[in-house]
Amino acid sequence: MKRKHRISPPDAVLRSPTEADTGGPDENHDGVHRPAEIEDGRFIHELAEYQIELEAQKHELMKSRVELEAAYRQFTDLYDFAPVGYFVLGQDGVVLNVNLAGANLLGVERDNLLRQRLGLFLPDESRPAFQAFLEKLLDGEGKATCELMFLKEGDGEFWTHIEASCFEGGTECRAVLTDITERKRMEQALQESENRFRSMLRNVPNIAIQGYAMDGTTQYWNQASENLYGYTVGEAIGRSLLDLIIPPEMRAEVRQAIQHMAESGQPLPAEELSLMRKDGTRVTVYSSHAVVSAPGRPPELFCLDVDLSERKRMEEALRESEWRNRIVSELTTDYIFVVDVEKDGGLKLRWASDNMLRLTGRTVADAATSELWGNIIHPDDAERFFGFAQQILSTGEAGELECRTFHKQGNERWIRIFARPQAGDGGRVATIVGAIKDITERRRAEEELRYLGTHDALTGLYNRSFFEEEVTRLERGREFPVSIVMADVDHLKITNDRDGHAAGDEILRRAAYVLVAAFRAEDVIARIGGDEFAVLLPATDAAAAELSLQRVRQLVAENNAGRFGPALRLSLGASTAGHSVSLTSALQEADTRMYRDKRGENSM
Repeated sequence: MKRKHRISPPDAVLRSPTEADTGGPDENHDGVHRPAEIEDGRFIHELAEYQIELEAQKHELMKSRVELEAAYRQFTDLYDFAPVGYFVLGQDGVVLNVNLAGANLLGVERDNLLRQRLGLFLPDESRPAFQAFLEKLLDGEGKATCELMFLKEGDGEFWTHIEASCFEGGTECRAVLTDITERKRMEQALQESENRFRSMLRNVPNIAIQGYAMDGTTQYWNQASENLYGYTVGEAIGRSLLDLIIPPEMRAEVRQAIQHMAESGQPLPAEELSLMRKDGTRVTVYSSHAVVSAPGRPPELFCLDVDLSERKRMEEALRESEWRNRIVSELTTDYIFVVDVEKDGGLKLRWASDNMLRLTGRTVADAATSELWGNIIHPDDAERFFGFAQQILSTGEAGELECRTFHKQGNERWIRIFARPQAGDGGRVATIVGAIKDITERRRAEEELRYLGTHDALTGLYNRSFFEEEVTRLERGREFPVSIVMADVDHLKITNDRDGHAAGDEILRRAAYVLVAAFRAEDVIARIGGDEFAVLLPATDAAAAELSLQRVRQLVAENNAGRFGPALRLSLGASTAGHSVSLTSALQEADTRMYRDKRGENSM
């Protein structure tokens, strides 16, 4: 408030009657003779001015009082109705002051809570920890935090996070209590889920699964790992995988690979490895890796190893002189074929097992032509197939290929071809004997796993991991400007609490439907949190991004029209990154604008 300068009263008011009369009726105090009526008029005028100034000062004082009272009421409202409990505690833990939220946390009227020890609202097992926390705080630590279970009047137990600071002098402290019961329940549910997951993995019979800290220390070892490598759980846990199963000549390379995964958070591609058993013998495995990060816990590296020993023994058997009989006896579930290599390099099918013909839908007569392979191999894989065949012919060595084949009716299947050449006269490859295995279901399972690794199971949108990879990719690309849209489903927790999680899930699916309808096919739409969505719009400026927000709002309104039950409400924010601008900054700006939209009650 602007301070007014106080104006002194007129000199005539301050003069005593004696001084005012000394000069006589016609003489002013400055020695100048004036008529008496003029002097009186001037005096009255000065009094009037002084009165006006006093009235103005009174008005300013009244205005300041009203503003102070309004500020006090606002502070009181903020204090009492804050979402957390504020407490002032004495040295012995006595409640000296508390806001309404704090009293509501404990289920006690505020007046009844004052002068009581806060420790009375703790179960017996929490009191020693609270007393130690209070002593530590008042002994000069200044600030401290802890998590304790409290008792609520007539409503059981609840968990709180306490953050406190000590008043100067150490006689009192301020404490903020936040209800974290729901977080604790989620942590417990997550732990139970992890226990079930690890128990399930423990009993997987054919896949050796190990979990390691990012320094290589073994933390998990299932039964199949015991069977494959020979170490019991007790022998493996706590030891480095380098000492357990990595041959000495591979340890430096594996150490670097672990460091790379720890720094990047990305697993290495799956590959075939020769590892070491407890007795020193080698075992060939197909090893896949995954880096798992859980909230509040350090990342963990999981290795999934499939024993390839049987396949290796089969390959070795194929090198023996009696390879024809061995293929028939060992690969009875696969599709067997014999191909003659013509002089011009053409491949003509001589013989095939009946199940191979069923795979392609061709009869023996259909198959007995050199054009067979061009008819049954998928066009996108034809170049790789004929390159594979040429390699076998030129090197005389066996090989494997995975590709797609066409059934005569048009449907396609994935197959793995194992082929071994047989030399004829002059050392030229004259015959190729092989086996084809239908791996369609395996490929579908792999595709499903890849899909689940990049998509949100509830909405079908991309997940946070894929979104972050796309952010990194676009930052290195040339598709600027890139716009980012953030969307948050409002009141989802209220819907979950009031109507159940099925209703909340439906709201999330509706939000996903709206976003897919609002954006282009090339835009990356992801669910990055419980109620949060994000959209990457490559080659999109700020004006186009703003139009997209208008489409979203329109589609939300249309989605809500004529519906009963919870309405879909979205808070939105957008930001655009130009050339050489970090998308992380744009993401943060879009998030900030979305929260402004949420606070401004401007969402649909």
